[in-house]
Amino acid sequence: MIWRVTNEPFEIDWNARGERRALQQAANILRMWRNEAPYLRNVGIAARVHDANAETGVALAMTEAARNLADYAPNIEVKNIFAENRPAGLYIAADVEVKAG
Repeated sequence: MIWRVTNEPFEIDWNARGERRALQQAANILRMWRNEAPYLRNVGIAARVHDANAETGVALAMTEAARNLADYAPNIEVKNIFAENRPAGLYIAADVEVKAG
């Protein structure tokens, strides 16, 4: 099944298991900025995304999101990534499938 995860705020389910936990992990990865987590400095979207012009920033955000999900959520298969600048800030969404196992 294909699910959409985004970088929009959500309430963490500390008891999530299985597929639900994998989806929550993917969403958390999309919400992180690089250097935000003390022990995982390489996880997250690079700050250079903010410094780029709108078109380049969106492309960089999509690339960063794909890299992060591939590196830090191996149980997720990315089908599609979407990003855009919105008045509230950068929006990133990924259509993903949770791998069996």
